Amino acid sequence: MIPDLPPHNPIHDAVPQLSERAALRAQSALLCARASGQKVARFVIFDASRNASERRLFVLDVSQAPRLLFSDWVAHGAGSDQDRDGRAERFSNAPNSNATSLGMYRVSERYQGKHPGWSYRLDGLTPGFNDHARERAVVIHSSSYVNAGHVGRSWGCPAVRPEVIQRFDKLGMGETMLWIDAEGQGLDAVAVSCPAAQVFAAQFNPVEDPFAPRFAMSIANNADTYSLTCQA
Repeated sequence: MIPDLPPHNPIHDAVPQLSERAALRAQSALLCARASGQKVARFVIFDASRNASERRLFVLDVSQAPRLLFSDWVAHGAGSDQDRDGRAERFSNAPNSNATSLGMYRVSERYQGKHPGWSYRLDGLTPGFNDHARERAVVIHSSSYVNAGHVGRSWGCPAVRPEVIQRFDKLGMGETMLWIDAEGQGLDAVAVSCPAAQVFAAQFNPVEDPFAPRFAMSIANNADTYSLTCQA
């Protein structure tokens, strides 16, 4: 008899730097984004559980099997890191919070702002988590305070090095989604807000993953509570 193969997560294969749980949330959220009608050719993951001194922005081509294009540094909001230790500990969707907002975003139109190069507006698609992104003017922009291994704090925007903006321009950011992730912030239920993601997540063995019982409970109790929506 051929033994059953272990569960397979394409995002974790492409980005082994992510924890298994973070990769599981990202893959599930991607499935739900596509199920909601989003066309996704590129997928950007910001792992806000990591320290700002680490490469925690992962840019993938997902037009076929997920493939990591590059990783780099990214800033979180000052309101998420009030003690300035480089770790985001508080997240908020509220205006004037200056905090990072978690969840799924659609990368939208680019514009020329006060920062060098293009900036990209973001539509927050996760109600209660980031759906005030437009109101808060949360965008992807370049900044001089983002450098290799030393990253300052933004007012809530995922700010990057100018070189990253240049790479985005060359790639083209149409059909691009951004997922901002962090542990212990209620994203388990959000990530599995559609049947396709629930089926995918159910493959993973709770015996091998101590967080899986909580994740399974999130599916059972909260799967209908959250939904990814698309703004016009």
